[in-house]
Amino acid sequence: MNTTLLLLTVIFTAGNQRILKLLFSQVQVAKYLVNHYKVRMSDVVILTPYREQRSKISELLKGAYDDIQVTTVIKSQGTTF
Repeated sequence: MNTTLLLLTVIFTAGNQRILKLLFSQVQVAKYLVNHYKVRMSDVVILTPYREQRSKISELLKGAYDDIQVTTVIKSQGTTF
């Protein structure tokens, strides 16, 4: 059975610093799953409501974690993970 883990970034109006901390925590969870639970990067997907947040998360994952998929909720509709 192939299972994909979805990490959903929920954003609320709380100011830039708080949003950046939330994005950073999503990245940390994804990395933790890969490093400590040996989840394949291709089985982790981070969903976020906004393109700018998707870009920031992708930037934080750049390099060794490029295979973790990051997409927006809208763009992912109709996609099977």
